[in-house]
Amino acid sequence: MMLTEKTEFTPIQFGAAADGKTLDTKAIQKAIDQAAAVGGLVRIPAGIYLTGSLFLKSNVTFHMEEGAVILGASEECQYPVIPSRVAGIEMKWPAGVMNVIGQKNVKITGKGLIDGQGDFWWEKYWGTDRHGGMRREYEDRGLRWAVDYDCTRPRNVIVYESENVILEDFSCQRSAFWNIHLCYSSHVHVKGLQIGENQGPSTDGIDIDSCSHVLVEKCTISCNDDSICLKAGRDGDGLRVNRVCQQVEIRDCLLKEGQGITLGS
Repeated sequence: MMLTEKTEFTPIQFGAAADGKTLDTKAIQKAIDQAAAVGGLVRIPAGIYLTGSLFLKSNVTFHMEEGAVILGASEECQYPVIPSRVAGIEMKWPAGVMNVIGQKNVKITGKGLIDGQGDFWWEKYWGTDRHGGMRREYEDRGLRWAVDYDCTRPRNVIVYESENVILEDFSCQRSAFWNIHLCYSSHVHVKGLQIGENQGPSTDGIDIDSCSHVLVEKCTISCNDDSICLKAGRDGDGLRVNRVCQQVEIRDCLLKEGQGITLGS
């Protein structure tokens, strides 16, 4: 389809300030909704767009131009709690900055940046010195295993129960939790992402969770945990769901800081 002024939308049309201070969630979501109605494109011009959770829809291309920054808000109230799967267990958890949930034929592309401003949540988890926060409190109570679930933190990008999704060329950094989470999805192509500046806890690069027909290629990843992880649920809950992870190809990626390619929750 040839894109025209009737099928291309920008958040600026709907009042986005793009100044990094004004909350632009409603303006960006309006552009997404308008594009979804015609199977169009959301173009994000250069600027800093402070936002809470955004929900992409079927048949929409979300294109971030060079110099465009999607900046995750640092207030927990900006991320609605939704059904999800976290570290292998189904539960309710905050939505991500960018969400593709139950959709088809979605693209997130361009040379822009998704910045989760993770520092707020990293301090919540382990304090300013990496020895405090909820992590220390839970360890003192013998509940180390539970803190990863109870310390709720948004992910930068979630693709959940979706198919025919392309993530291409953009940069992703400072995620509060995992950077890219693919879950219960099929026919996903991840290409040319630059994932870095992730010094916080559990800032995985790309998690491929009970998915099929996934190709990850030409990505560069630096993180504080798993660079790329393939998984299919944890313990009893994983057996209950019983959805395998299969037909995944990873090629031509550069893995810097992090644990490399790992298997399992």
